[in-house]
Amino acid sequence: MSGKPLRHNMAKVEILGCLEKVESMLSQGFSKRIIYERLLEEKRLSMAYVTFCKLTARIAKPSPLPFSQENTTPAPVQAPQPPPVQQSPRSGPRIVNSTKEPFPDPRKMSVEDGI
Repeated sequence: MSGKPLRHNMAKVEILGCLEKVESMLSQGFSKRIIYERLLEEKRLSMAYVTFCKLTARIAKPSPLPFSQENTTPAPVQAPQPPPVQQSPRSGPRIVNSTKEPFPDPRKMSVEDGI
């Protein structure tokens, strides 16, 4: 590893080149650390371990990935409609108890009123 950061999205390109090997090793029960170290020794990866973990977490998800090798299109999902919100005729904050006495001026209060 040269110590320089990878160009934008090059980590994805590297993981795509090793995708079959990573998936097969994960299915055999190898840990991510061992897979990363083997691919690093073979000089097939130059990304950081944290980046490798993030990308393998994407691989492990059951949903189709944007960079997976399958060309399947997911069915469109419709978001549930929220219940209609009743709008008050006026805008601004709602005043809950407007009949109470106004807050006393602390400069004119006595000590007994504050306790």
